[in-house]
Amino acid sequence: MSAAGLPEHEAVHPRVVERVVDRRTRHGDELRAGVVPRGGRGEAFAQLTGGDTVKVAGINPSQAAIDAETAVHGASRLAVTDPRRVDGADVRRAAGPLLDDLFRQTARAAAAGARIVVWSENAARVADEDQRAYLRQASAAAEANNVYLLAADLTYLPDTPHGRDETHLFGPDGAKLWDYEKARPIPGLEIYPPGDGRVPVIDTPYGRLANLICYDADFPAATHIDADIVFVPGGDWPERGRTHTAMAGLRAIENGYALVRQDFNGQSGAYDATGRLLSTKDTTTDSGIWYADVPTHGSPTPYSRTGDLVSWGVLAATVAAATVLTVRSRRRPAPRIPSASSARASGVGPGR
Repeated sequence: MSAAGLPEHEAVHPRVVERVVDRRTRHGDELRAGVVPRGGRGEAFAQLTGGDTVKVAGINPSQAAIDAETAVHGASRLAVTDPRRVDGADVRRAAGPLLDDLFRQTARAAAAGARIVVWSENAARVADEDQRAYLRQASAAAEANNVYLLAADLTYLPDTPHGRDETHLFGPDGAKLWDYEKARPIPGLEIYPPGDGRVPVIDTPYGRLANLICYDADFPAATHIDADIVFVPGGDWPERGRTHTAMAGLRAIENGYALVRQDFNGQSGAYDATGRLLSTKDTTTDSGIWYADVPTHGSPTPYSRTGDLVSWGVLAATVAAATVLTVRSRRRPAPRIPSASSARASGVGPGR
């Protein structure tokens, strides 16, 4: 059974939701699960709700938008991640239908009750000369739909460094609240330079929100963030997506915040501060909108404050203790072995 947020939520009438089960978990949350008819087949969903939460929607480009983009480039989007090998004119031709699709899904998610909408890494592909217009569209979409919108894009530049992997958060009033560039591009695959690594954090009615991008979350030192919810747009290979998202979930446990990883071509997942999986979706088989009810209050942990200081302290103490024991063993005098003559003089020996 796929534990996914309720798909196409805005179009589902209670009478067509089959085999729905509402059950209170031992943590006091409500577990809602069931099967929703969709496209001639039943689609399963499961979701934890309850407490102080905010409804978050995760969005990938639809399969129709990806097919249209592939037709323009003559290759899949995974094959056009190197900006040096992409025709700028093709980027501009493909961008219109792609952005229309992402903004249309954003509006649908808002209509379904989402208050925060998160796109996957590189969901939008735009040419540098079109970026300002694209950001104006994102601002207008956030304001029109009264949501926080975390838009994610790969911007193609005409010259070195050729590309930027970035996100932009817009508030319900359309104001841009941050720009963030990926701090750790994948070596050998993502040729653009890293961002400065300063993680943006902002106070909202839904707690303190923060943002990393994909591979950034693989490095614990970068994830000690004073936040309530951390968003991690990602992009993966099908073989790695589930593991990569589970790894990101560890950051929630370590630092005491909720974490939402919206993944393209992998496995999306939302975790609370104890590491409980709140909602998940296999995005290798379904590119539809995904929902999660996410706690809005985190609880910083000692590890989030000290980082690996304790671990390094334990290692240093272990090395120091081993050194002291080694030195003491070398200084200790060797035990005296009595000679044969002293043994005879003392009357100790064979036959005595």
